[in-house]
Amino acid sequence: TAAEFQKQLNLEFADSIKSPLTEKDRMEFRTLDFFPIDSAFIVVAKFKRTKKEKSFEMKEIFELLENAPGIIVEDDPENLIYPMQIDVSGKDEVYVGRIRRDFSVDNGINLWVVADNIRKGAATNTIQIAELLAETL
Repeated sequence: TAAEFQKQLNLEFADSIKSPLTEKDRMEFRTLDFFPIDSAFIVVAKFKRTKKEKSFEMKEIFELLENAPGIIVEDDPENLIYPMQIDVSGKDEVYVGRIRRDFSVDNGINLWVVADNIRKGAATNTIQIAELLAETL
């Protein structure tokens, strides 16, 4: 839950080994400031790296995703357009952006996938997108 995440983050900041704070700041540290938890914004964003068996053209990937039902592609880096969690809350569609070739593996793709976790589970969604790419390419 969000509350558990906040608690864990506070523990890490207070820990003498894990904390990114200086010793002086850590000694004064009490808690991080968080926005109130709002269940209207139960959105998950994931960076997903995929590896394909065969080579592909990036144009193919974009066409495939743009024509897939329930997927909205937002990928315009020149205009800073990519999926953001705040824009996806309450929507049924899955948003994909920052689509790039991953040169660290053969035939790899990097995707930024954002979906409302209440409307569509992130794990299910990620698997469905990876399966779509695997079946098509």
